Amino acid sequence: MRRLAAALLLAALVPLRLGAQDALGVPGALDDPGGRLAQALSAALERARAGGPSARLAFWGASHTASDQYTSVLRRELRRAAGDGGPGLVLPSLPFPLYEMRDVEVPDVPAFAGRFVRGARRTPGAYGRAGFALDVARRARAELTLRASAAPIAHVEVWAMAQPGGGSVGLEVNGREVASVDTEVGPPGTLVRAVADVAPGRHRFAVDVRGDGPVRLFGVLAESATPGVVVEAFGVPGARARDQEPWDAASFAEQLAVRPPDVVAIAYGTNESGDGTPLTQVEASVDAALDRLEAAAPGAACLVIGPSDRPRRRDGAWVARPRSTALAELFHRRAAAHGCAFFDLLAWQGGPGAIERWVGAGLALDDHVHLTDEGYAMLARALLRELGR
Repeated sequence: MRRLAAALLLAALVPLRLGAQDALGVPGALDDPGGRLAQALSAALERARAGGPSARLAFWGASHTASDQYTSVLRRELRRAAGDGGPGLVLPSLPFPLYEMRDVEVPDVPAFAGRFVRGARRTPGAYGRAGFALDVARRARAELTLRASAAPIAHVEVWAMAQPGGGSVGLEVNGREVASVDTEVGPPGTLVRAVADVAPGRHRFAVDVRGDGPVRLFGVLAESATPGVVVEAFGVPGARARDQEPWDAASFAEQLAVRPPDVVAIAYGTNESGDGTPLTQVEASVDAALDRLEAAAPGAACLVIGPSDRPRRRDGAWVARPRSTALAELFHRRAAAHGCAFFDLLAWQGGPGAIERWVGAGLALDDHVHLTDEGYAMLARALLRELGR
């Protein structure tokens, strides 16, 4: 009865959540004022089909985004409409557990130390396009391998940070060095790149840090020979919207300008539902994140994906968190204030407490937070349907 009452109250308070349930996944969860997001996506796909440049979508968020599960399905489905533009920016080694790119096999090389903002890790600095980076202090090498799902690659770059006394980095393709860069050259904190065009193919790419000085790596950019769709996933497990605040804005903007995205998205709020941060502070952090995106990618349409269901365990039972509803409403308000579309993930799942049915159906994990591959695929397809794709 409590769940039914909560669902009825939720429907009364938030008109967006009204609608008949279609098995698991409630339609009508997207609010796209004026259709701006749908129009921007359609225009970008049409441009890619007509010869370019590629249609680019970039997502920042927490663990739902870090694993590239729903974003990989968006990538696959949109490529059917406009071709494969390549993986985009990928880290050459794991910056943290759960980082995954479904088109690229990323190794775990201990010498490549992940640098990111989360919890007590709040060091201000240049974290680049992804919002996380790799520091390397000695000679080390990391090799990326394209998976079968990836298109042949014809253009590749290593992105690194200029810094005093910085070391040099080589870019290898199939075991042969094709470019290199000295990170001691350039204004501190800015982007330096090793760039190479290669014959289209399913190449192996390696980053060779030579050990002649410290190096901060922002990633490897890999692109196909022809325009298409590029979907980049930049999530950090456990992240909150406030974790973008220590990112150096100039570094972020500089790197977005190299390959400007057509759609930018943030997906936070799930972790905020489990802490006591005042909602006023969360609101300020969401505004700051959207301001950062507006400044760095002024031509992009924006999407805010709200928090998912995250019940807590109490006396042997899973109990919904009222804070989840308040956060969904907060993210919706801030999205509207910034002219962004909003996807109500909590409402799409069925409201607070609905995750239990997803677990029972094998579409969510036993932690009652994260979905399975099939569950995330449903999320991606639901978002595309509501965008008319």
